Amino acid sequence: MSKLMGKIKKQYVFPWIGGLKDIWSMTSVYFSAINLLLISVTAYWTTIGPLLKTPGAFVIYAPWLNIYIFVGGMFALVLIAMVLEYKFIYPSYFTFRNRQEYEHQNLLRGDIKLLADRLTRIEEALGITPAEESKKEPDGEEQSTDS
Repeated sequence: MSKLMGKIKKQYVFPWIGGLKDIWSMTSVYFSAINLLLISVTAYWTTIGPLLKTPGAFVIYAPWLNIYIFVGGMFALVLIAMVLEYKFIYPSYFTFRNRQEYEHQNLLRGDIKLLADRLTRIEEALGITPAEESKKEPDGEEQSTDS
């Protein structure tokens, strides 16, 4: 099994695979929005609308609920979901992605290491203690060490 895995090329040799997946996932949002609208309208006209307008057929009797209010309610649900996604899921997603990119052969990681080593040599040549200076932000406040 290990011989077979050694012959399979790693993903960074074929960047177009990741690019294709990324473009597909970004454009699928638009198709999903169109799909949600069409499915909602179909559900309203075939199932939900008739049930809401027939007394005793469903838990809620709402003859006033027309297609415009229904679609508006669907948009409101989507907006609420977007706010929740932005507020709670997005930060977690980027934290996860940043850790993954750092741990799994990030192309910039080696360059940052070289720059850090060079900076350390420059600071030592100037007689600056790197540990004391690097803990402060440019505005003079201490950096947080949360990770």
